[in-house]
Amino acid sequence: MTTETTRRALFGGAGLVALAAAVPAIASTRAASSGVSPALAKLIAVSAEAWQVSEDHDNLVLKPADAAAKALASQIPHVAVDIDGDPYWTTANPGAVNVARGLVERDPARNHPNSPGLRRLVAADLQRQRHRARIHRDTGLTAAVDRSNALNDAYADAESAVATHPVSTVTDLHAKLAFMIKNDMGDGRDWLEEIADDVARIANVEGR
Repeated sequence: MTTETTRRALFGGAGLVALAAAVPAIASTRAASSGVSPALAKLIAVSAEAWQVSEDHDNLVLKPADAAAKALASQIPHVAVDIDGDPYWTTANPGAVNVARGLVERDPARNHPNSPGLRRLVAADLQRQRHRARIHRDTGLTAAVDRSNALNDAYADAESAVATHPVSTVTDLHAKLAFMIKNDMGDGRDWLEEIADDVARIANVEGR
């Protein structure tokens, strides 16, 4: 490689797997260290712990709360309203509720001939939603979902900390890429700049 080689041109549009495959070539120009650096190893360990905490919460708290909430919500009775004798108009039919809600919103003066029935259906669905919300709170599902989201965010941050950690040895680069591949981190974000920076640091490539 020459100093004119740009960081992005090091691997072009290659994915993480291709990048990992290129590590041996880099290793041929730089002696590998005897092991992963303590700083990177710690970040990887923190990420693993964050994942485990998230998994434990989902399995031990979130899923049981969700099952309990669903069981109780299934007992909330549906409401049907008589509109021209058509059985379509019931809270058991989400499509009917959506149609009724749209008609009601567009008819503030209540001029629609079926306005009373449509409004009863919308009100009944709203009451069922409120009942479900109470069930979610009472079973702990609401709190469990909030906690799950927070733990997932913490895990995502821990993953990113590994991916963005600057490395200067082939061993660390290989460990970082292996971690990113294992965690499917090539899906949804381009990490080429970060990885190319690492390669440039190892190979003493300057500039873009």
